[in-house]
Amino acid sequence: MAREKERESRGKATDEALNVDEVAEGTDTEVQAAQQPVASPVANLFKSRIVKILGYALIAILLIIVSVLISLFVQSQTAKTNKQLALQDQRWEEKKPEPPAIFSLGEFKINTADKDETHFLKLTLYLAYENKKKEMVKLQSELNERRVQLQALVEEILMSKTKDEIDEPGELDLLKEEIMGRVNGVLNEGQIQEVFFVDYSIL
Repeated sequence: MAREKERESRGKATDEALNVDEVAEGTDTEVQAAQQPVASPVANLFKSRIVKILGYALIAILLIIVSVLISLFVQSQTAKTNKQLALQDQRWEEKKPEPPAIFSLGEFKINTADKDETHFLKLTLYLAYENKKKEMVKLQSELNERRVQLQALVEEILMSKTKDEIDEPGELDLLKEEIMGRVNGVLNEGQIQEVFFVDYSIL
């Protein structure tokens, strides 16, 4: 009985040794796969989050670059437009003529040439000429020197007119042209360009 028990125990030990050997046997690939650590779900989640963050960061950088390029383009176009407007304003200022220089011959109060009925003419007369420094100084000096002569000339013209000859706007234009022509006929240092009437009234 004792021998039989010893044989059984030896047989079990042999079987267990064989089973261990069978488990240890296998291909190299299977062994390597068994030896590699299994990735945890936490590590996979961490990797996916990093990929998403990098993707969002790349998109944000691209948006910033696009917005910067758009703002630079808008600024360049605005600067170009402002420059063009400034050039147009400058050209307009260059083309805009200077206001004329004005010389006053004073107030005139005279009777018209009417014989049937007396009429009274009142006006203040101004002579306008080109506003250039050299010509203006010379012409203004001559106008001052000839003031009395020019006043007498204008009075002579006005006293020769009847009320009907100077009572309408068109007739006043003809009167201004006549005065300008007579004044320019005696001037040596320049020409009068226009004649103005202020406070014009005829009674």
